[in-house]
Amino acid sequence: MTRRPTPARPRRICAKCDRTESYKGLCSMHLREANQAAGAPGPVAKRQLTEDEVREIRRLSAEGVNRWDLAFKYDVAPGTITAIKSRRAWADID
Repeated sequence: MTRRPTPARPRRICAKCDRTESYKGLCSMHLREANQAAGAPGPVAKRQLTEDEVREIRRLSAEGVNRWDLAFKYDVAPGTITAIKSRRAWADID
C-alpha cells in the first residue's frame, strides 16, 4: 500500500505584519505587546536566592514538597528548583 504525500499546510501570517503567525493570529512580537497591554504578567523576574534558602529548598524537596509550590514560595521558575535539587545550580552548597 502506498501512502499519499501529506499536503503542505498553508502559511498563516500575522494580522499586524507579514511575519509568520504564532498564536491567535499574531506573531510572537505582537502577541507579547497585546498581552502587556492587557496587563498580563511578563517573564518571571530573576531573584537571587540566599544560601539558607537553597538549603531549605533542598530540605523541603526531600520531604516531598512539589517544585511548583517551592517556585511560587521563593518567586523563582520551577526549573530553578529542579536545578537546585539536582545540584546543577548551587552545587557548592550542602
